[in-house]
Amino acid sequence: MAGVAHLDDPGRLKPHATGRRADAASHYRRVQVRSPLRPTQGFTLIEVLLVIAVVGILLSIGWATYTRAIHSNQLTEQANRLARDLSGARSAAQRQSQNMRLILTANGYSVGPVGGTAAPSVMENGVTLSCTLNCNGELVYQAPFATLNGATGRVYQLRSPNASLPPVEVRVVGVTGKVSVVRGGS
Repeated sequence: MAGVAHLDDPGRLKPHATGRRADAASHYRRVQVRSPLRPTQGFTLIEVLLVIAVVGILLSIGWATYTRAIHSNQLTEQANRLARDLSGARSAAQRQSQNMRLILTANGYSVGPVGGTAAPSVMENGVTLSCTLNCNGELVYQAPFATLNGATGRVYQLRSPNASLPPVEVRVVGVTGKVSVVRGGS
């Protein structure tokens, strides 16, 4: 039957609408019939696996950045706490007319009056504290002007367990003993 396609055979050729037989293959077109066995909606397994792979790569990059930011914030927080304790000791030496000291311990430091009980402070989350400049003896703010017990200041360095992070320095400046926090040791 000319001009009629069989629905059960999607590859069957249908003659052109004119009804004439043409000898060239260009006059024939394929009849597109959708098979009820093959749905056109949804995702293939390859598409799903590709999306999962891309999401996994993005999460791994994001996780590394997130943990680096957490470690950086912890390091900065500990440095700021040390600076705050040093400034408090300097202020207490002025207000109370009592010498105040800072002593480095194995896992942190202690701040308190000379000859009295010093309050210990522990470095947390694997942060290490060390003195890198003018490290002889303990640091003492002398009353009543809160000057340092030496003509030079000190530099304390805090390092994160994450080796890719630069250290943070807490600097006690000159005879005045003012405190500043410097990231990266610059």
